[in-house]
Order: sequence, then C-alpha cells, then structure tokens
Amino acid sequence: MSCCSFVYMKKSEIYQKALKWGIESYPESSDIHHRAFASVVQFACTGQNRIAVIKTMRTLVAMDILYLYKSETLSFNEAINMFKDACYGDITIAHAQKWKHDRPEKDDENDIQKAKQILEIPLEGIYRGKRDY
Repeated sequence: MSCCSFVYMKKSEIYQKALKWGIESYPESSDIHHRAFASVVQFACTGQNRIAVIKTMRTLVAMDILYLYKSETLSFNEAINMFKDACYGDITIAHAQKWKHDRPEKDDENDIQKAKQILEIPLEGIYRGKRDY
C-alpha cells in the first residue's frame, strides 16, 4: 500500500467514524450538519485536505475555533469536543456573521433563517442588555 493510499484510508475512516458519532449523538440534525461536522473533524485530525471541508457557517466557525486554539492536529475525541457545539449547537452571532460575509452554498435552510433573525436584532438592544421581542 502506498503512503498516499494509507493517508486517504485513514482520513476516510476518521470521516466515517465522525459521521457515525454525529448521527448517533444528534439524530434530529440534518444530513448536511452530519457531513459538514465529519469533514471538519477529518481535517482537524489529519491536517490534510482543507479543501475537503464542507463549507457551512457551522464549519467556518469550527475552523476559526481550530485556528484560535490549536495549531497541530487533534485526536478524534479532542476534535469531537472542540467542534460539537459549533456544528450542532444553536446558531450564534458568530455563525450569522460567517453566513453574512461568506454565504456558504451548503447551509441548512433552518440555519440560514436563524442567522437572518440574529442579524435583524438592533445592536443597541444587545449592548444595553435589552430586547423588546
């Protein structure tokens, strides 16, 4: 087996393991959430083929977390723990800003609607700690 074949097989196994973990842990989530999560876990564990990461607002936030806190590759469990909230949790202002600026093509429609709602909140309502709605 060539070196390249081994690397591909290893990445594929990590992707499949992360996909399985996501489906079992978050069965109500959409297919794109699972596939995007698995792709960012695969990248974090191998450090190779960043282009293979499925671009969604969730994975863009996850990639920011990776670059802020770690520079080397992660173990599978480290990657799961680092990205599960960004990829499966609530849509936050960070997600909404990624959607607004990058407009990823693969985003879940419900995530887009939530991001749009967040972006409609007046900034003074956030800074003063008040919301009228």
